[in-house]
Amino acid sequence: MSRGSRFVEAVYALGLSILLAGAKAAGEDVDAKAAETALWLSGFSMRQINDSTYYVDNVIRLLTPLRNLHRSGWTHLISNAASIAVTNLVHEMLDNIYVNADDLDEWVKARLVETYVNALVKTGYDEYSGRAAHLLSEVKDDTLKIIIKTHVYERLASTGKMELYGYVCEELEKLSRDLEEIEKQASLNPREFLKRHPELRKYLEWRYVARTEVALNIAIKEAQTLALLGLGHCARNRGEFKMAEDYYRRVADASRRWGWAYYIAGRLLAAYAMALRTLMNGHFNDVINEFEGLWNEYIQESQKEEQSASSPGLMTYILGGYLIALA
Repeated sequence: MSRGSRFVEAVYALGLSILLAGAKAAGEDVDAKAAETALWLSGFSMRQINDSTYYVDNVIRLLTPLRNLHRSGWTHLISNAASIAVTNLVHEMLDNIYVNADDLDEWVKARLVETYVNALVKTGYDEYSGRAAHLLSEVKDDTLKIIIKTHVYERLASTGKMELYGYVCEELEKLSRDLEEIEKQASLNPREFLKRHPELRKYLEWRYVARTEVALNIAIKEAQTLALLGLGHCARNRGEFKMAEDYYRRVADASRRWGWAYYIAGRLLAAYAMALRTLMNGHFNDVINEFEGLWNEYIQESQKEEQSASSPGLMTYILGGYLIALA
């Protein structure tokens, strides 16, 4: 499916959800199931349409009438909004959600752990750290907790604040091993595996647009890739640039399944790690060749019809690195 098609579908779904919220605000009866569906759709749709703070706040305001009809769905929506921007309104909503967080389902608490850590990294608001730690302690499903911790620790490793999050690197090594074992167990019989993990199933149903058995495989592969990415960050932060480069190349290879942009992003991280390494040995031609190859691959892929929507951010980083290497 093209990005244009996804955009049109997202606008349509979000429009229907806003109409439902408008009906509720006008005093019409709206049942919890309809609100659940609307909030599920809206959580995905808002990330397809725009990333402006004005847009995020307005979507939240328009959907507020559905807030008390399905608290888990509302939390899902706010979590997706926070992944775009932590505006003052989003911050207020996150505060309100936490007040009654103990009454939420376990899978929602797991989702909130990710949300609060992402918000912590974006805003530096220390209180988010304590909230994430508290909610993580209440996630009892071991597989769900391992997946969530991998997302969280990769994000913390990306900050480079080893004095604060040095323990993260050891945890990521352990999580990587745990994920291998989970993958083995889940592959034997995904359906039975999910029956033993009902909270994980619910998390997958809300997090991914796919059959739960397929979503399980996606979630495991995604977490494994994030573990590699986090370990790459750890090596980079320690100044072990060759090790970081190797991890990032593994990330690039593992990311091919998600699309070319993710693969190129992994290659770009490896190229920057390579550049840092060559500052010590003077092999600048290797860096120039790496960025030149990366730039040519980016141009080739972005010109394909199915990849018509290239990433300006990636282009800027690749071209910037290439020009610096040439200088």
